[in-house]
Amino acid sequence: MGRANSWAVKAFLGKVYYKMAALGIDAAANWQNAKNMFDAVYTSHVYSLEPKFANLFGEYVSTSKESIFQMNYSTGNANGCYNRGSNRFAPQASTSGINWSTYRVAKFAYDMHEGTYPGDPRIDVNFLTKWRARNGNNQANPKPQVGTALCANDSVCTYPYWKIKYTDMTVPGSNNVNMEVIAKMPYAEFPNPKNPSLSVCDNYEATHGASPYNSSVAKAVNDFAKTGNAEKWPYFGKLYDQTQTGTMAHKNLMVYRYAEMLLLMADVYNELGDTPKAISLANEVLARARKSGAVSSAQPADWSASLTKEQVTEKLYFERIIELCGEPSIYDMVRIRGTVYFKKFLELNTTHELTILGEKNYTSSVNNFADRLLNNGSLTDDFLKKNLLLPIPTSEIDANPGLTNNDNNFGY
Repeated sequence: MGRANSWAVKAFLGKVYYKMAALGIDAAANWQNAKNMFDAVYTSHVYSLEPKFANLFGEYVSTSKESIFQMNYSTGNANGCYNRGSNRFAPQASTSGINWSTYRVAKFAYDMHEGTYPGDPRIDVNFLTKWRARNGNNQANPKPQVGTALCANDSVCTYPYWKIKYTDMTVPGSNNVNMEVIAKMPYAEFPNPKNPSLSVCDNYEATHGASPYNSSVAKAVNDFAKTGNAEKWPYFGKLYDQTQTGTMAHKNLMVYRYAEMLLLMADVYNELGDTPKAISLANEVLARARKSGAVSSAQPADWSASLTKEQVTEKLYFERIIELCGEPSIYDMVRIRGTVYFKKFLELNTTHELTILGEKNYTSSVNNFADRLLNNGSLTDDFLKKNLLLPIPTSEIDANPGLTNNDNNFGY
């Protein structure tokens, strides 16, 4: 049994004061209160960033100095407390346990990260887009290799990747199995990489010449926008546990960690007029991200010292969404700055060309799986304000005749 120490309490108090200030509750005093709490934790050196981003999300991570508060689980006792989250977030037949493929990542959310920081090592941690193929759920081992080395034929991939089968090439060492390769959305070709352009995809072959890859871009994009197939969306990679037992994952859950505190602390300094300090704190998180791959990456690059206060506020808002994707804090992080920034985030959905195409396909399909436009693409003040709130539990709606599902906070 563990418990929060005094430094964790200070870090949480800093977050509470931050939220109060952001809501306009005695803002001047609470920005300062938040700074006092964060400063105390920061100068104590009790916490520090994990050297590699992916190390935070391995099996039974329990000794990381980045962890301010986490939930630890056990799979050693059938009657004990164990993590059953992974099975809902993992694709079916992707682990040795039982998976339900319940929750997936909207394409616009993936594209926000890829389009902001191409090559960021955190992308492969935040999003599960490729895994070894298995015969089904609860299979201890993946399917056998089809040739002398692992290849696309042995794996499954999701957006923004797809597989192309060659008719004139076979897998080395196989019994004449046609070779498959994995292709990826051509982000470098898009005017706005956060929003893949359908016109660019439709004209890709004409621009680049015919080839198995080029002639498949338009088809792949249209397939991604159709309803149904679970392989059309990425999954939340931080919760993926390839070796889970049954529905029990070998994952402890990060609830609040030092990187989140640093990004909140940066916002506080920015609000109090010290934008250079805010940029420095954010750059600590970005520097760790760059060093988190097998080799150092150019992205995410440090922020320029010439950024204005308003630019830093917006960049910090989106940086927290990227850094904390798929973690418990993400519900707060998209709402923590109120309707103005919440709208900026949701506009990525309502302007996303693939999402718009998916919405059109949805109306003519009997399948419920599709990317949808939130509130039919209308981000009204009422919709935004309602969705800043926690949803009302169905049990409460059922117990109160005056409430209906229309009172809930989802808006769709």
